[in-house]
Amino acid sequence: MTEAFLNGLVNEATVVDGDTMQNVEEALSNETVTITTRVTVTELPPDAEDENVVKSLYGPDCEVLQAVDLTVVLVATDGENETPLGTVSKTAEPIRFTFVLTDEQLERIGDNGVFIDQNHHGVRRRLPASLQGNLLSFKGDLFSAYSIVTDGAGVRYDLGDVNGDTRVNTADLLRLLKKLNDPDVTTYGELDLNSDSERDSRDLLHLLRYVNGLLKTLV
Repeated sequence: MTEAFLNGLVNEATVVDGDTMQNVEEALSNETVTITTRVTVTELPPDAEDENVVKSLYGPDCEVLQAVDLTVVLVATDGENETPLGTVSKTAEPIRFTFVLTDEQLERIGDNGVFIDQNHHGVRRRLPASLQGNLLSFKGDLFSAYSIVTDGAGVRYDLGDVNGDTRVNTADLLRLLKKLNDPDVTTYGELDLNSDSERDSRDLLHLLRYVNGLLKTLV
């Protein structure tokens, strides 16, 4: 992930402030320094006002299960010395995030839909989310506040359930194969199953390995 951030800085697809960019350039000039990334997840307390905003934007049947703030810090390491260089606000390519849900959260979701509310400095966007067992995953390119939201008016689709029949099996392989050959074929949920930001034959192979038991999880 660090290499992707640094490559993004070169083509201005990764966004940092001016001080962070200067710190990175100075660190890179030292051949003994290694730059790494650290992701911190801070759980946000329940907020009734924010819950009302979510309901007004997405519908009265929506309920916030959990809200977190995601932060990525670039760190320069020289031997045993570590120096924070600054934070990253946007990445060159979307990154898949995965959360482990509690049994209580899964029970509250039930058969309802679930999605992510992204709140980046007050600008909100609805992002699709996928479930597999107790793992919820979504893709984003901004580091900001995210809320896991269940939608009583929606329908739940698990990751890999391409045909929407609540099971993941060879029927989903066939549906995904048809989709890759015909964009008009109806599918459900996230099709980028291997998290490479593409939807192609490699996702079909990833799903095939899972269906055949070679992978324990798609996430």
